[in-house]
Amino acid sequence: ERADIMALLLPLAAASSKILVKTAGSGQLALMEALLQHGPAVDSLPHALQAAVSLDCMNDHPLEMVQRHVKTALLLIDAGAVGKPESEEMGTCLVSAARHGMTVVAARLLAAGVDPNAQGGAALRAAALGGHRQLCSILVAGGADREALTPDLLRAVDTVCMEAYQRLLGSGAVTSAAMVDAQARLAAKAAQVESMQQLLHSVLAAGEGVVWLEVGKV
Repeated sequence: ERADIMALLLPLAAASSKILVKTAGSGQLALMEALLQHGPAVDSLPHALQAAVSLDCMNDHPLEMVQRHVKTALLLIDAGAVGKPESEEMGTCLVSAARHGMTVVAARLLAAGVDPNAQGGAALRAAALGGHRQLCSILVAGGADREALTPDLLRAVDTVCMEAYQRLLGSGAVTSAAMVDAQARLAAKAAQVESMQQLLHSVLAAGEGVVWLEVGKV
């Protein structure tokens, strides 16, 4: 009896864009397979794909959950979710896949014609900052502009974020020119820090000879 009820409900559920997107976003693989068998509206597939690859980047996710989302995304791609590879929505899907290290999904999106430089090369930046080396290689091989990493590399140096700096260099996708520029900035910053330390030591050594003015007092 329950199977009969499900058989009646599935076609109705498949026709609902809201249900399809919610199923994709929660990584319910078995339900997604059932819904796709009942021919969902083609227009709802890109939204569902975006939901499948958009995990909350502020939290760590169990590997099993990520794998379910990857499989869900691949099902949607097979069903024709990449209808317009040049669309902004597909660019967002590529960036999300890169951010979460979904290498297979990113490769399928590129093969379907999604621009690797969509959104200013955000996919390569997301992959590099996430430490996804293989994904970086796939994006670069697919035509991603490595210059997109230069601002992030220099920002990492300027803000002394060594973790980001090391991840970017470790991605293997940074241009040699950007590396030279970053190393020059690091050297200048090191010299600046050293000179500031020397200045501080000289001020402290001056002792009573230094007049300290408090804010609000003459």
